[in-house]
Parts: sequence; structure tokens; C-alpha cells
Amino acid sequence: MTDLGNITDEIEALNAKLVLVHLADPTTAESFFSKYNLHNVDYITDPDGIVYQQFGLLKASMKELMGLKVWLRTFQQGVIKGHGLNSHLIGDGFQLPGAFQLYEGEIKEKFIHVTIADKPDYLKLADCADCIR
Repeated sequence: MTDLGNITDEIEALNAKLVLVHLADPTTAESFFSKYNLHNVDYITDPDGIVYQQFGLLKASMKELMGLKVWLRTFQQGVIKGHGLNSHLIGDGFQLPGAFQLYEGEIKEKFIHVTIADKPDYLKLADCADCIR
């Protein structure tokens, strides 16, 4: 989320609108997003995970949560970058995220996480070559 919070201006410069979907209640989500400089981002509250299901986002297995790649990214983000190891988990810890570029109701680009350690190129997703600007 830190990476995303750091590039919101660049995303807006591409004429893209960032919308986050989360599984928590609105108060928890607003507190969480503000920690990552995502104050003015629109979001959808989805406590039952219906939007996640509609976009084909799966639940993680223990391998996808505990693999070496996940441990390395956890160490990098939690210890080296100082985010802590207690996690800022909101919602279902097994729900894998994804990132999608929508234009006129169609998915133009997508990144579906295979593990929680995966990291999309948000700027690439936001830059819609097929979109009329």
C-alpha cells in the first residue's frame, strides 16, 4: 500500500481514477488507507467479498501465504522498511488481492496476485493505451 500511496499523483496525471475495494468496515478502512497517504481515494466496502469473487480473485492457500517469496517480502517491508511485522490486516487474511484497469465497463489490464508477495506495476496498469483521453 505504501507503493500505491506514493504514486497517486502520477496515477492521476495519467487521467486514471484509483478505486480501492476492501473487506473491512468504512471506519477501519479510512484509518488504514490514511496511513498510506490514500486519503482522497474512493473505495468500495465489500465485507462479503462479492466484488473479489466477481473479478475472479481467489483465496490463498498456506503455500501462497507462507512461501519463501512471501517471507522475503515480509522481511523487506516489515523490518527493513519499518512497517512492522504485526501486519495491518483488515478483512480476510486469505483473500488474495488484484489490480484492474477498467474503461467503459471493460477490463483492459489486470494483475491477479498468485501470492501476497506479488507486486503489480500500478503505473503500467493505470496507463490505458486503448482509452480515449
